[in-house]
Amino acid sequence: MRTFLASIFAALTLLVSGCSDSVTLSIEHCYPSGMAADLALTDPARTLGATGDYNYTLCSARYERVISAAIVTNGAIPNTTQSRASFVGIDSAHFALTFESVWNVTLTPASLRQALDTHCSSPSAWGPMLTKLGLAGPDAASKFQRNQCANSTYVNTMLFGNNGLFRNNGSAFARTVSSEQNGATVLTWTRGYLLQRYGKPGCTDCQVTDEYRIVIDAGSSGTRLSLYQITANGNGAYPQVTWLTTLKLGSTDKGIDDFVRTANPGEVNTKVIGPLFTKLQTDYTNNANWLATAQNVKVDLLATAGMREAEAKHGKAAIDNFYALIKTYITNQAKTGSSAPANRTSTAEEVRTIDGNSEEGVWSWTNLNDHYCRYFKANPDPLAEYANTTNGMYGVVEVGGASTQVSFPVSGNTDPANNRYAVTIGGKSATVYNKTFLGLGQDLARTSMAAQ
Repeated sequence: MRTFLASIFAALTLLVSGCSDSVTLSIEHCYPSGMAADLALTDPARTLGATGDYNYTLCSARYERVISAAIVTNGAIPNTTQSRASFVGIDSAHFALTFESVWNVTLTPASLRQALDTHCSSPSAWGPMLTKLGLAGPDAASKFQRNQCANSTYVNTMLFGNNGLFRNNGSAFARTVSSEQNGATVLTWTRGYLLQRYGKPGCTDCQVTDEYRIVIDAGSSGTRLSLYQITANGNGAYPQVTWLTTLKLGSTDKGIDDFVRTANPGEVNTKVIGPLFTKLQTDYTNNANWLATAQNVKVDLLATAGMREAEAKHGKAAIDNFYALIKTYITNQAKTGSSAPANRTSTAEEVRTIDGNSEEGVWSWTNLNDHYCRYFKANPDPLAEYANTTNGMYGVVEVGGASTQVSFPVSGNTDPANNRYAVTIGGKSATVYNKTFLGLGQDLARTSMAAQ
């Protein structure tokens, strides 16, 4: 079976073949003027091949092709004018609008194009950019810093371009927000998953007090372990889902999908899952109750776009066997550290790939609207700067590494066949439209752009 990325490239070939050859849309047009031709981009694994010569129009045209190809594969871009609320951007959408000490247009998204023209295309822009970043030279720049102009051009094109989400209603995209506040992770679909799980009507195993639960987000570009503490009464009332910590391994972890078709797929446990559990015990040491608990800790490993792509490439049987290895390891072998109570155990609950439409994007929407707008509480008390939201809610544009999720509240009944899903927590309901676009995550889009 062809991989999704291969289908994107095939669609791109058709699109390119129908384009005029009067202007060469080269990759260097997506990178800061003055960036050396031989500087490693690290992702994709190539160099520019020519000195950086940023041009928004030409770079955006390359990304328009990527978006058009993804529409062929995924279906039409949603009509955001149907939303009952204005929108915020998160994850890579946020990082596109705030680039360390170089620019910050998170409150004025329409200004991103001007920021790109100012900081990426000015003569020899790369040198001043390195100075603003406080870097000694180009080799000190991270992957994200080297690719920032390309990434931000992509996000701006995806938001406001010819096929952009807000091409007809740009003012509806109000701002972007960070996933972290004061060092705490506040925006993560893993919490939305738990809110819906413990707050849904009729849940038979949701009556818990101070229950610890681990959710592992197995993403396309890395794996994150989050620890939560939950109190719920089990009758569908609003649950208390308290985030405690999120941990990751760093640059060595590129995503669990890298292990699916290796000679020893079980290495995912010794190189990713086990080290995350050890890190939890060695790094999260300021919570005495957690350190002393002898609970049987439930663990969910929920994978996103990277494993969807892996299943398309390797087949369902290979993925099922891979997940079985992880589930057995978590239940029988995974340790929470040598200093953990001897009688603490872990039990693998859900270990699977989640659906991008009915689950991942909806959970992101749920968590953001609970955290900022307090929408699902009996008496909502939104954070001050989010108190004037339309209908007490936001729509969400979440740009990940391999996919983008677009979710927003709509009027009318649920209709899963048309991406309209019910969210009910604490007796309060909303109908949410959500659609996932595989291939329109920041990293895959950049790889597709560079491969033209």
